[in-house]
Amino acid sequence: MLAGVSMIAPETVFLSWDTALAQDVLLEPNVVFGPGVRVESGAVIHAFSHLEGAHVRAGATVGPFARLRPGADLGAKSKVGNFCEVKNAEIGAGAKVNHLTYIGDAFVGAGSNIGAGTITCNYDGVNKHVTRIGANAFVGSNSSLVAPVSIGDGALVASGSVITEDVPADAVAFGRARQDVKPGRAPILRERYEAEKGSQEAGQGCGVDALNIETESEIETDCVAAQFRYQGFQQAPAAPRVCRTRNGRCSILDLLHIPVLEPVRFGETCSGRYI
Repeated sequence: MLAGVSMIAPETVFLSWDTALAQDVLLEPNVVFGPGVRVESGAVIHAFSHLEGAHVRAGATVGPFARLRPGADLGAKSKVGNFCEVKNAEIGAGAKVNHLTYIGDAFVGAGSNIGAGTITCNYDGVNKHVTRIGANAFVGSNSSLVAPVSIGDGALVASGSVITEDVPADAVAFGRARQDVKPGRAPILRERYEAEKGSQEAGQGCGVDALNIETESEIETDCVAAQFRYQGFQQAPAAPRVCRTRNGRCSILDLLHIPVLEPVRFGETCSGRYI
């Protein structure tokens, strides 16, 4: 502290034997330094952060509630914000990793912005793989970057994308399913949930895992308490019908894609056979 390091509550800061803090570093309360940490001049370590084996360069900011693991190298004036984890990764000068993000085994170019909830998917269960993000790239929130993968300089990744292929410089990448809206289906879905809940509370049910309808006739199951029947089928799907029990309990799965002329009707009992 005599050399110019500021600690707001020094009694709450835990240093390792080799912690190196330069002049004009600011440490907020409840910061823990493991071995091998070097913090350069003008950097700010916000409260409740944990650093180990990391290099924080001049003017960078960390936290609050951030974790820097071994190999984390934060460039000058870069930012790793709240609830972020960086491991074995280089964050370029002025780059921002602001919220709720995991950056592991990666290179992030200068000036890039990594959106909230972004994950570098670096581990396949056996090996670690590298993610490379160029300078001035933008990665939208809640994106998954499945390594090994590269994102070029100035590229844009749309929010919610799962990126599995390289993105060229200045390209825009979308890697998400298209939204599908089904008008008027919400009441049917709620009715289905209510029927399933009532069946479970009554201790009834036959545990239907899947039903693919073949004919226009009423479906019969082996379970007296089967709580549904279908009418008005437009066409017969090719797949056979399947009905399985699970501990004698009812579990009605997604019926929204069955081609019906009239809504599914619940609350009726039937008898018959398993298909």
